[in-house]
Amino acid sequence: METSANVAAMKNSANTALEWVQRVMMRNPDGSEGVWERIRIDLDEIQPWVRPDCCSEAAMTFFLRSANDPDSIDRKIAVNLLTYVLRRQTLRGGFPFYEWAPRDITQADPDKTCGAQLHWPNDQGKTLEILATLAPHFPELPLTEAARKLGDFFLATQTEAGSWSIDGTDYPGTCFTPWAACGLSALFALTHEEKYRSAAVRAIQNLQANQLPGGRIKTTFEINQMENWRPASSEAAEALKAFAVANKHLGIDTSQSAEKCARFLLSLQHESGAILNCDASCMEASEQRSDRLTDLVYTDGYALQALQVAGKVFDRPDWLAAADRLAEFLMAVQCRDENPKWDGAWRGSYHVDLKQWHGRADQQNPLDEGGMYSVYTGWSVFPITSGLLIASGCALPVTNH
Repeated sequence: METSANVAAMKNSANTALEWVQRVMMRNPDGSEGVWERIRIDLDEIQPWVRPDCCSEAAMTFFLRSANDPDSIDRKIAVNLLTYVLRRQTLRGGFPFYEWAPRDITQADPDKTCGAQLHWPNDQGKTLEILATLAPHFPELPLTEAARKLGDFFLATQTEAGSWSIDGTDYPGTCFTPWAACGLSALFALTHEEKYRSAAVRAIQNLQANQLPGGRIKTTFEINQMENWRPASSEAAEALKAFAVANKHLGIDTSQSAEKCARFLLSLQHESGAILNCDASCMEASEQRSDRLTDLVYTDGYALQALQVAGKVFDRPDWLAAADRLAEFLMAVQCRDENPKWDGAWRGSYHVDLKQWHGRADQQNPLDEGGMYSVYTGWSVFPITSGLLIASGCALPVTNH
């Protein structure tokens, strides 16, 4: 059971993170112009992409902090962030990858205005889940309409196997499917429309088909050599959350899949509370092969939320306790007294033996997604902060709809 000191520490950590976001990562601290994707420490630059999925995560995080005070400034920031996201929805229902928005608006490059491709089912699925989840709490915004449009985009691009193929690019990998499954499950809970439930069930069945006997989810890298920088732990964490959300909303029993998945994930939990990238059994499942590193971009924040959701859905106090241990680790390694540019955030990769930031996501391209020199807002700070707020008692208020 959490003590008052634990709760206070979690809230303080969350507040410190969100203060950093407003101070450093927003061109306008009221959220009206979204939030930048990340800082690249080694290059000493902010990556000036404003992504709808990251802004959706930001809106959820600020809303969680506002849950006990509906008139707070946090709710207004969440409204501004959601309004930003809504303005980016395309006629097809999907969202562009990013908008190019440099700190100095006079330096905007018209040739880099927007990453117009509607790819990445993970980004789209994350946005869908948040729109559908928050719709009842923001009746003044057309979130339900936007969620339906995005849900229909998923219906139009889902394959018979339950994965996705968008504009000629196939996404059979398991790092893409859980997000869409969660989003479609949340949309069914909101609308009660069977077409969304059927699509979500197919996605869950796809995940189950890619679950190995030991509980691990086969990685995207193993399936088609994509997303090579994601550790095996990340896709297990994402799948665990999808199994829990589906069990809650779709009327299907995913308890066995969740049990096996959680058993594998928790076999990677270090004594510090961190979830390690891999162990000897799955070092070749991705190109993140160190069993002494923990990934704070693709694993820890989502593992925290997955264990929280699954622990509640399946009534597993041991999973909730594991989530609390992970939360303690994340608070312990939060950046403090390193540099004002990222103090309050988390870097992307940490070595549990050296007890320092360490490692690169060597994907052999200039993006360098993750690693010790990447400080993400979405994918890292927001899911971690949301998980800390949930652990401290900031839950979504109940709304009749």
